[in-house]
Amino acid sequence: MSNNPNPFGNPNPYGGQNPYSSPNFAGPPGGVAPLGAKLMVPAIVLLLVAILGILFSTASVVMAFGPPPPVDPNLPALMQELQKDARGPQAAVIQSIFVLVNAFIIFGAVQMLRQKMRVVAIAAAAVAMLNFGSCCCILGAPVGIWSIIILLQEDVKSAFDTSPFG
Repeated sequence: MSNNPNPFGNPNPYGGQNPYSSPNFAGPPGGVAPLGAKLMVPAIVLLLVAILGILFSTASVVMAFGPPPPVDPNLPALMQELQKDARGPQAAVIQSIFVLVNAFIIFGAVQMLRQKMRVVAIAAAAVAMLNFGSCCCILGAPVGIWSIIILLQEDVKSAFDTSPFG
């Protein structure tokens, strides 16, 4: 005799699976995460770093056209020069280039999420490591390294769409 109190053999006396039960997010047997989840976290963090970078670079472009603040005479000469050089058309052009760099990183992170254009995703992760505009390389370096390590794994390579840039 079984431990099932239902004489009909079905553990659920009302039919099939309960449509109101919570979904099971345990993943596949063996505890291996699906590739989408393996790519999602570094891609989202890379996307957030690039969005932060584009916000800082855009603010720097706007501030480059503003009136120059007074230079602090107590600072070292190098810092005084940096304060002066943060204003003017040359600073606006340089920061505009970093807006474009961050836009490319956003594009690469989206491609990483979509599992398309693997080469573009790798390039965007590498550029994030070198993105020194507004000091975004401080966050971009570890995230870029992490993304490249994930993108170079064999199971991830096979998951990407086989497009010309994949």
